[in-house]
Amino acid sequence: MGSEQSLFNKEQFKKNHKGVEDLIPSTIDEFLHHVPDMMLSLQNAYNDGTQDKLTMAAHSLKGAIASVCSDPVRDIAYKIETLSRENKREQIPPHMAELESGLKQLKNDLKSFQMEMAENG
Repeated sequence: MGSEQSLFNKEQFKKNHKGVEDLIPSTIDEFLHHVPDMMLSLQNAYNDGTQDKLTMAAHSLKGAIASVCSDPVRDIAYKIETLSRENKREQIPPHMAELESGLKQLKNDLKSFQMEMAENG
């Protein structure tokens, strides 16, 4: 994940919230609040070797990421979900590392967007 390019599609996010712009801050806050626990659930499911839980955790995380319009990071969660569903657990670790990196950058992108929104009213 390159840090030069935003992983957050703010134009799509704004479009998705047209008419309910007042929900933007809470949507971002909820995402930032819940994603660490969701990532922990994913890691725990991987460590426990529980395929169904791993697939569901990746699926849930994919949906949360999609709600903030980050196709690149969502695609990584989808890859983990697919590998889990196909019982290809041994191929997952590099994608977990990529997901963690992507989520870190996405968090920064979302916080920058929140600051931009606050400054512009």
